[in-house]
Amino acid sequence: MKKILKYTVLTAIGLSSVAAYGYSDPINIYGTTGYIFTPSAYIQPEKRTTAGTAVTNEFKNIFVSFVPFPGLETGLSYDLDNSNNKLLSLKYQFLPETKTLPAIAFGGNINGNSPFHGAYVVTSKYLDIPIPQTVTLGYGTGVYGGFFIGSEILIHPKLTLITEYIEPDKTELKNLNTKPVIHTNFGIKLMPVNNLQITFYYNFGREAGINLNYSFKF
Repeated sequence: MKKILKYTVLTAIGLSSVAAYGYSDPINIYGTTGYIFTPSAYIQPEKRTTAGTAVTNEFKNIFVSFVPFPGLETGLSYDLDNSNNKLLSLKYQFLPETKTLPAIAFGGNINGNSPFHGAYVVTSKYLDIPIPQTVTLGYGTGVYGGFFIGSEILIHPKLTLITEYIEPDKTELKNLNTKPVIHTNFGIKLMPVNNLQITFYYNFGREAGINLNYSFKF
């Protein structure tokens, strides 16, 4: 954990020099819009770039993502502990969210040698009953292992609670050296300044981690 905290502090110093442009949706460990491991159907605003890191005892991902065209979110991630674990992530939102209809998107993480590879289709909707939150339901292959769900509870603009349920494929879990106690992950997302996200999370009932990222326009 000392190594994780040291790595996080160094990254925060580098990211703090970037100008802020406002609130952004949660970013997952691959650098694209989602929860912790799972994606959502939301994407970042056009011409927005996000850079950051996600760190646990099992991996140290660095990532960058951006939206070059309306509806298309792209990302690159690299595991500093495992050179085979590098990904190109793509997500296309073909139906934006409206007052009555959810957002719908499809995408995937590309690299057959990575335990995080997989494709998915996902739908997300904002609900304010009983409490304000986004709710996501998706289905995917590879690391997603079938159906998955996610939610971000909006307690305050600078404080949200993240929950997701995911059952990764057994082969991918073996590659991750992970034996889940439970299949539900939990996180707390803080935004101390505009567009700086710090998410503390707990995976599969056995492992803590930190996701630190910053968004800016280009």
